[in-house]
Amino acid sequence: MPTKLDKYIVGRTLGKGAFAKVKLAQHSETGDQVAIKIMLQDKGTSAEAEEAMKQIMNEVEKLASLQHNFILNVVETAKEGVMKNDDGKQKSVIYVVLELAPGGEMFDFLMETGKFGEKLARFYFRQMIEGVYHIH
Repeated sequence: MPTKLDKYIVGRTLGKGAFAKVKLAQHSETGDQVAIKIMLQDKGTSAEAEEAMKQIMNEVEKLASLQHNFILNVVETAKEGVMKNDDGKQKSVIYVVLELAPGGEMFDFLMETGKFGEKLARFYFRQMIEGVYHIH
């Protein structure tokens, strides 16, 4: 039985950081593939935990408000998701559903192909600059 997170079937890990993992997932009703950033929910009531939660939700709110061709769109967010593992165990998680970048990360692409030629580098650099300009 696959791992489920609310209405998503969660697959392989695409990447991970200090506080979250990004996993490939599929919407159980539409079949759409997405990337889900999953963070374990800290049940502590410490001031540090509360401040971290505020910062995460602030970042998610700002990201969700951005609409641009060169920025991945936020599809959905949840502060109180329930992840059900294969063994029946459940975890409380916070998650952000993002549109999937089908080609993967730019860094991985660069590592596979080696350095870009000038024309290709300009193509990607322009997109990156336009996305950063829109954010600011």
